[in-house]
Amino acid sequence: MQPLAVRLVRIGISFSLIAPLLAGGPTALSALAGTKGPTPMINVDTVLQTSWMSILNSNTSLTGASVSAYAFDLTSHQVLGSIHPNWRQPPASVTKLITSAAALENLGPNFRYVTRVTVPTVNPPKSTANGAGPIYLVGGGDPLLEANKTSTLEALAAKVASRVKEASRVVGVSTLYAPPIYGIGWTLGDSVADYGAGTSALMAERSEIEVAVSGAPPGTPPVTELIFNSAAGVPSYFHVVNHAVSVPRGEPNTLAVVRELGTNNIVLTGHMPQGAYTEQFLSIGSPALYAATLFQSLLERDGVKFQEAATTGALPSKTSTIASYSSEPLKKSLILQNQFSVNQMAENLYRMLGVPAQDRSLAGIANSAQGGGISGGTSGSIGASAKVMSAFLAKAGVNPDGLRPVDGSGLSELDEMSSSQVVQVLRYASTRPWFPTYLHSLMQLNSPNAGFLVGHPYALPQGSVAYVKTGNLSNQWNYAGYIKTANGHLIAFAILDDGPPTVRMDLVGSALDQMLDDVAKYPGTGTAGKAGVSDAAIIAAAQNPPPVPSLPASLSFLSPKLKSVLDADGIVGVSVTDASTGKVVWNLHGNTLLNLGLLPRLAVADAALDGAKSFGNVTVQSVGDVQNGTLNGPLVLTGNEYPDLTTANVQSLANQVAAEHIRRINGPIEYVYAGGWLPYPQDIALEDIGQAFAPPEAPLTGSASLVTLHVTAGPHGTAVNASPTVTVSPADAPIRVVNQVTVDAQAPTAVNVSFDLRRRAYVLTGSVQPGGGQSLQVAPPNAPEVSATVFRDALRQAGVSVQNEVRQISSIGQAEPGVNNGSSTKRVVARIYGPSISSVVPDMLNSASSQLAGQLYRALGNGGFRTVLHKLGSNAFLSDPLALGWENYATPNNVASLLVQASHDSRAASLASALKARLWNTVAPQVHSIAGFVRSPSGRLYAVVAIASEMPWNGNFAPQVVQ
Repeated sequence: MQPLAVRLVRIGISFSLIAPLLAGGPTALSALAGTKGPTPMINVDTVLQTSWMSILNSNTSLTGASVSAYAFDLTSHQVLGSIHPNWRQPPASVTKLITSAAALENLGPNFRYVTRVTVPTVNPPKSTANGAGPIYLVGGGDPLLEANKTSTLEALAAKVASRVKEASRVVGVSTLYAPPIYGIGWTLGDSVADYGAGTSALMAERSEIEVAVSGAPPGTPPVTELIFNSAAGVPSYFHVVNHAVSVPRGEPNTLAVVRELGTNNIVLTGHMPQGAYTEQFLSIGSPALYAATLFQSLLERDGVKFQEAATTGALPSKTSTIASYSSEPLKKSLILQNQFSVNQMAENLYRMLGVPAQDRSLAGIANSAQGGGISGGTSGSIGASAKVMSAFLAKAGVNPDGLRPVDGSGLSELDEMSSSQVVQVLRYASTRPWFPTYLHSLMQLNSPNAGFLVGHPYALPQGSVAYVKTGNLSNQWNYAGYIKTANGHLIAFAILDDGPPTVRMDLVGSALDQMLDDVAKYPGTGTAGKAGVSDAAIIAAAQNPPPVPSLPASLSFLSPKLKSVLDADGIVGVSVTDASTGKVVWNLHGNTLLNLGLLPRLAVADAALDGAKSFGNVTVQSVGDVQNGTLNGPLVLTGNEYPDLTTANVQSLANQVAAEHIRRINGPIEYVYAGGWLPYPQDIALEDIGQAFAPPEAPLTGSASLVTLHVTAGPHGTAVNASPTVTVSPADAPIRVVNQVTVDAQAPTAVNVSFDLRRRAYVLTGSVQPGGGQSLQVAPPNAPEVSATVFRDALRQAGVSVQNEVRQISSIGQAEPGVNNGSSTKRVVARIYGPSISSVVPDMLNSASSQLAGQLYRALGNGGFRTVLHKLGSNAFLSDPLALGWENYATPNNVASLLVQASHDSRAASLASALKARLWNTVAPQVHSIAGFVRSPSGRLYAVVAIASEMPWNGNFAPQVVQ
């Protein structure tokens, strides 16, 4: 219902020429200390500092932005510019700078990925004594395996075909990297896009597929073509589901082409005018299977006969290599990665950091189906890579304050770094032997080696050269890198911008372009006449930061109520507004756009109270004749956007059915749900899917849709590493569970649950102590089916005999008691009336789940998104009103204004009353917020909003309401 967040993450497809070598001077290493609260400002008395401040204060495109910028002269060892140097912000693809440096340090410029083809050693090359055996395509992490005529996979297939004429199938082996394939905090929308393809030790064609669609004669489906580099296509791998319709020329084009997450179904919907043409790049759902399938098709073209379709699996202990391919060296592939910001390359490189050296040399030789190389299930894991990255940052002298490596590409919004931390990595890199390789992998602005910025001119002074990496997400536009000035000095710099929509900066001559250009003017007009200062002064100031500005004496009564936010380690924004006059009486960064955490739900509630349609009734309809207490047809459950269908509600419906003297139902239990697979906001983190706090968007959901998983270990004496017992409540809930929990007396009981999109199953990991256990509650994506199953069980408890079948239907139409519809009578036999909007709002404030906020939002109808955005102000940016997504921005003053207006609007009385009774204190990933009303000792009412944004992520995704 809400628009997709725009993510400007660019991906390149070809190499650029390597620029001439540029030498950089050595640097001294000194860590820049972090600090809580407002960044200490020191008088960096240079023209660059003055110029930067002038740009920030005068350019309207930066209104509300939080900017962290730092420039350090590596030649003179002086700070040239310092704007909030310790504010952590999402670096986006600037993260690739860090990944590249760590890879060059740990792997070396000449590192190569190795892909091998092996067969079992029994009776090679046939593989088994009983006939043709499998061919194993063993991934070594290469993100650039191609199938374009003479390159990589085709050449590898030719080598294999010269030795093997028959095989059972190709088995793709990707166990060098441990699961999951997606980075931490990646979103639903990212994962199906080409730039967000999953990470795998075995992948081909960058794990993306091009879908070309042409409008056909009106009334017929558009023509679809899947485009591959190779002449050996793999159409059997994909399933095209074409629901789109061609329309006459000139009519609107509403075509949508998506990949259904967890599958390789390419789904087309909407209308496409005749003669129209479009191309869409989508990610591959299972990279290893795609590579194996493509390789098998290439072998078939070369004459190899197969008995079965390609698959994936682990490598047996006894195989022999019959062909191999080594990639280009890292020093060459980094050019493509960094000049065109290729996420797949950076993520595979990041995972390789977590692979022990002995596993790298064996390129995927593993004995675990769960992955992880010969050293076990942690090799190539996100956790193992994060440890290596942390060690590198420490070695580089980067202050660890707030740092938590999350991914290698910067696609995750959980990544956080300050400009001073980025510059410290650049300073360290300039001292290393691999620095020339590092430097020339970056975009050389105003040259053919500018990557995707080749058509974006910069106003650089003559004689200066800029080597830059960009970082762009929905609300971030960042620059970092080196500039060699006309006088031969080498400057390391980082400019990180967060808050305003990225499109404000995606223009030639933007404010951030000007900040970059001014760095290059040293020692000319940009910084003439005033030298920089030693960063020792910056360090001293950071180690002795000034206190957070205190509230004025007249507002001191607020201090204890806001202490948890004011003391938070992030960018703190506060607004205190007189509720009677609407006047802001005190603010700290009150006009800065900050990530809102759960605060968008206040706007949803306020908008719903303004005039949303009433909640519908839950109904149960019998379809068919009832004879002697037997219904000869289905019983249909319809949710109608009821805000929270509870188990008590469901039992009440079942009792009502029994009261209608229906004792037996010969048809199935049906539930009305027209939605498809995975009904979630596009900006939801993949880790949130299936969790209790993030139920799916559906008209039939609530606490009756929740499922509890009970993990119980046997008593002491149970076999070592035995799996504990997992029971599900309700027992017949239609979900799958994969139990990977172990019993371990030496480890604390800690069980984690995640939803595997490909297998559509809950995966339990962790350990429990003997005799111990843990219960976890989840909200399955198929919530309506769960609710219908609970309803079926409730009917049985009410004495009604019911079949086991539960099935989904898209619509039952209107039904009233006694109305005959064709040959079947449809009759409402049970009903629960929907509550008022005003009664639901206080309950929403007491719950961290998005359930009630979601139903309130859907009650707004098609114009709901615009209404909610209007409540937050014209400068706000909203990606997900339910606040499961993380790209929601508004200022503290915006939110305070919303509260003031609600306090004067009788329709919003339930919201205002709840916020007067208790401040709404919530915690979400990286955001802690407080909002509500407080009366002063003199009786004056104030609207109070306090936000701590960009806090270090603590590893938890679940939001909470602090009681």
